[in-house]
Amino acid sequence: MRDGFERQQSVTLGEQPGERSETRRTNPGTSAERVLDGVSLESVTPEFSNRYGLGRNAKGVVVRRVDPNSAAAEAGLEQGDVILEANRQPVATVDQLNRYINEATSDAALLLVIREGRTRYVVISTK
Repeated sequence: MRDGFERQQSVTLGEQPGERSETRRTNPGTSAERVLDGVSLESVTPEFSNRYGLGRNAKGVVVRRVDPNSAAAEAGLEQGDVILEANRQPVATVDQLNRYINEATSDAALLLVIREGRTRYVVISTK
């Protein structure tokens, strides 16, 4: 219904472009799986950058969902945050983010995130 009139539209369903990764809640093994347990991530796309005013060449990883019972939520990571760095290394893809967290010597990650135009550090620890 639209403006009181019934209309029929044809649509094609598909996936939104971009790299997606969702961590599992079943016995996470690597540091990245433990630190990001319950977090759904996607690499920043040009469309996302334009929509949220990040700039044409913005790089990073978008937080699509955060389990409210996760260590990430407890640390303050929120849906819509854009992760720019992991352990002081710039990230452009979910794979890079996971690699930099896995290379750390602890079960914690220092993330530089941007939220609503402001940057801040978030420390996520599994201990």
